[in-house]
Amino acid sequence: MSLARFALRNRVLVDMAVVLTLAVGIGAYATMTREILPNISLDVVTVATLYPSASPEEVERLITAPIEREIRDIEGIEEVLSTSVEGLSSITCRLRAGLDDGEIDRVVNDARTAIERLRNLPAGAEESVVQELRGDFQWPVIDVALYGAADERRLVDLARSLKDELGTIPGVSTILVSGRRDREFRVAADPDRLAALGVSLEELTAAVASRNVDAPGGVVTSPHGEILVRTLGTVTAAHELGDIIVKATPEGALLRVRDVARLEDGFADARTYARLNGQRALDLRVLKTAEGNTLEIVDAVQRVAASFADRLPAGVRTELFNDSSAWIRNRLRIMYSSGILGLTLVLVVLYLSLTGRLAVMTALGIPVAIAVALILMHLLGMTINLMTLFGLILVLGLLVDDAIVVVENVYRHLQAGLPPAEAALRGTEQVFWPVVATVVTTVAAFLPLLMMTGLLGKILGVLPIVMTCALVGSLVEALIVLPVHVAAFGQAPPVRARRRTASPMPRARRLYTRLLVWALRRRYRVVAAVLVTLVLVVTVLGRSDRFVLVDSPDLVIFAVKLEAPEGTPLEETERRLARLERELLAFPAAEVKTVLSTAGYYQVDQAPEYGSHVGMVAAELADFELRERPGDDILAEFRQRIAGLESLGRVSIQRVGGGPPQGADVELRIRGDRYGDLARVAERIAAALRDMPGVVDVRDDYEAGKRELRVLVDEEAALLRGVDVRRVARTVQTSIAGTVAAQLRTGQEEIDVVVRLEERFRDREEILAGLRVTSRGGEPVPLAEVARLERSMGPARIYHVDGQRAITVTAAVDPSGSAPDGSRVTPASVNEELFAAIEAMGIEDEFPGVTLSTGGINKETQESIASLLRAFGLAFLLIYVILGGLFRSWIQPLVVMFTIPFSVIGVLVGVAVMGAKISLLTLIGVVALAGIVVNDSLVLIDFVNRRRDEGMSLARAVVTAGRDRFRPVLLTTVTTVLALMPLAATAKGQAAFLAPMALAVCWGLTFATALTLVVIPSVYAISQDLRRLVAGRATRRARQPRLNGRLQVLVPRGLPGPAAARRYGCFRSAATARRAGGDPRGR
Repeated sequence: MSLARFALRNRVLVDMAVVLTLAVGIGAYATMTREILPNISLDVVTVATLYPSASPEEVERLITAPIEREIRDIEGIEEVLSTSVEGLSSITCRLRAGLDDGEIDRVVNDARTAIERLRNLPAGAEESVVQELRGDFQWPVIDVALYGAADERRLVDLARSLKDELGTIPGVSTILVSGRRDREFRVAADPDRLAALGVSLEELTAAVASRNVDAPGGVVTSPHGEILVRTLGTVTAAHELGDIIVKATPEGALLRVRDVARLEDGFADARTYARLNGQRALDLRVLKTAEGNTLEIVDAVQRVAASFADRLPAGVRTELFNDSSAWIRNRLRIMYSSGILGLTLVLVVLYLSLTGRLAVMTALGIPVAIAVALILMHLLGMTINLMTLFGLILVLGLLVDDAIVVVENVYRHLQAGLPPAEAALRGTEQVFWPVVATVVTTVAAFLPLLMMTGLLGKILGVLPIVMTCALVGSLVEALIVLPVHVAAFGQAPPVRARRRTASPMPRARRLYTRLLVWALRRRYRVVAAVLVTLVLVVTVLGRSDRFVLVDSPDLVIFAVKLEAPEGTPLEETERRLARLERELLAFPAAEVKTVLSTAGYYQVDQAPEYGSHVGMVAAELADFELRERPGDDILAEFRQRIAGLESLGRVSIQRVGGGPPQGADVELRIRGDRYGDLARVAERIAAALRDMPGVVDVRDDYEAGKRELRVLVDEEAALLRGVDVRRVARTVQTSIAGTVAAQLRTGQEEIDVVVRLEERFRDREEILAGLRVTSRGGEPVPLAEVARLERSMGPARIYHVDGQRAITVTAAVDPSGSAPDGSRVTPASVNEELFAAIEAMGIEDEFPGVTLSTGGINKETQESIASLLRAFGLAFLLIYVILGGLFRSWIQPLVVMFTIPFSVIGVLVGVAVMGAKISLLTLIGVVALAGIVVNDSLVLIDFVNRRRDEGMSLARAVVTAGRDRFRPVLLTTVTTVLALMPLAATAKGQAAFLAPMALAVCWGLTFATALTLVVIPSVYAISQDLRRLVAGRATRRARQPRLNGRLQVLVPRGLPGPAAARRYGCFRSAATARRAGGDPRGR
């Protein structure tokens, strides 16, 4: 029993299943998380280790290098990158593509175990933090700024309260506060007073720490029960710090803290400053957990911030910015509007081409298929995001393709006078396998996209899953649900209505039939012309210099990074940032909405950078719909404005778009063992890049560093005086950076008690030599007797690539830039020119120990294209196998697939007409076309075969099948193109990065349809010509009949007679046809 027959016998069950599917689909949609991009693994594991106050070279030697040696051989780690800066070792492990979540967890655990095995890490190093990075790991959900007319202490207290309230929101993982200085009590020692009284800093610190004891002492049993015993020696008020006893003098006098130090109630040294729109502020950045719902979190933050604002003192305000939920809502709105408009156009076309009832029944398959897709997506743990919505819109026009094929065939039977139930059964069974094959070939074209590697491949990998879910739903609806509805409500229209509603279609069909006859008569010339056109179009429009990895969408934010010389004070960095800030605030509010600057901290989508000499200014642009010009124009004007600013330092600009994150446009890694050679090579390459047109923001990551004053301990002298290196290090650290000796609780706040030298002494080098270190016997020993001071300078940060020192040169390509010959500058063209320049420099010969390797977009492009070619090859093979099984032929699948390469003509023409670039998404669209364009050809050739089996001649079978399939072929193409046209032609802002794929499908499918209707019948006829030729040669070899020296032609029965043959171009004349033995009646 066929599926259609079973459905027709169980109509109530089918209708109930439809209602249930729609209800469950709506429920699944309501509970799915909304986010910008899929929350996927970035295939990155990081290891961060703090080693306070250590120089970059010490961090490299004592922390980074040992950890690298331990983890580099872990299975699954492909590349190890590291950065050693003052006080921090940051290691990034890039994992091999294709690891699942379980394997990534294993890598993380193996890394933790390997680091725990290390026994030679310095005692001052903190525990290493090993974690996996995911797609939303470092992306803030929203920022809350707190600013206004209040003193710093009051603002800090308010920020702490606001942070506590925000931290209670479900789904919030971390709240980072920048621009805040923590309150602290300082015990500021006078070194002269310490020396006069014979007190060392270590003794002073130990005395303060000894009064910060709260230790359990056990349990005492009494007649009244158990009693807990605790030993308390805590300071409960700030004035008590001065009363702490440090030591007793030989004369018996007690020396207290106030005798050798001053007590100060203030703030810790500032590490970051934040400003919002030119005003000093505290920035609270809210980050979410992997499971957190961005929209729900932002709504909750807005409620908390509004409630908190009502309780603020006069003159203090809160402001929300960098709201990622607004981006999500905007993108979802664009995708929704595109989908609704596309769906409306599909319904209009169906209504105009079929009867109203059949149009409604056909369109009903769309919500059913989408409901099935949503249910399966929910079960697979997927979310509603830009990519899943695009997958649903992309498949929107395809969802009715199988239903159109079924309902159009049923409609023909209704017109022939069959009852609705019989017409539904016969029409569905007749096209059952072709419809199944069309869906399977489409799925076969998309599934290989799962093979794509890299971050972009993971993000795009959701497309085939979403589309497969929807297509399965549409197939079930077309073969089971649709026949039930046609049998219940379908009827052939009256003759007059039929003529009125379908009048354009017969006229178009007659024109097409004439064109098809003309093409068949000249089939060899037609196919040759199309082949020549393909070669010309690919040659002229398919140049590689027009290729980009991802065509940049309109800007949301651009971040200006400032790097002042190493050692620049934080206040000076803030003043330099203010100059950039003023230039941005000069733009109208309708273009630049918010300007946030942070000194001492920089982070966009990479690991954060800290230092008094770094900072950034982030400009958030107004919504695309509210601006009169694109973000690239605003950015270009900003570049011109800051070009004349002097004494800023190194300035680079990073785009923050709505597409998937990607590397720099140009990125070249220079590796070797000698830093001097690396720096010279980097300088030459950077100079070459600066001379190239369209290249901006050229920089390398080498920093000369700041001056160091090293304390070198004389081991022999220290041993004789009973002093070890650790005691020296602690004394030096306490004198300058300070040591937290205790914590004082005041209300709900814990305040650090820091011991260090007074401010006026900390910047004097001679004070260090006069410091006293406590020996193991308790005697103060002058530092000058066991150590000497030495000046030096080292790098500010040291980079490694797989254990080797490295310098990376990066640059960006201006989207509006052009070469001297007028061609557009792209990352591919710049990289190609750079490699030629490097070869001309002879760098590898001059510096034999230096190796160069590419990274960034160039490397990602090569990897993505390679994986895409593999995916395309597999898709081609799968489609061929499926078609071969359907047609039981080796040749006919090739005829059907003839449209695949020729759809490229439409894609390239569309890219040129729309003024777009050829991007990776364009190529993915071509892969998608492979499964879409064969569908019409498949059904057409299947109908030709059916007509041939019925005894029709070749020409009549081709023309009849083409005429019968004209309407469904046209409808399936028009519905698919119209469903995607809004996104391909009108998508703006952040959804625009998906437009190239929609554009490729629209234009490629349009051209492929013309090929299907005209060229594919010609190719089929040529294949039959070749088949007869091969068969004729085999017959001649067997019989070898020769008449008067001329070749006898053996013609199978059933070919057209003389008139029809001449009409369809099978024979040049009626006489030739008669001699060939054709049927005079043309049957």
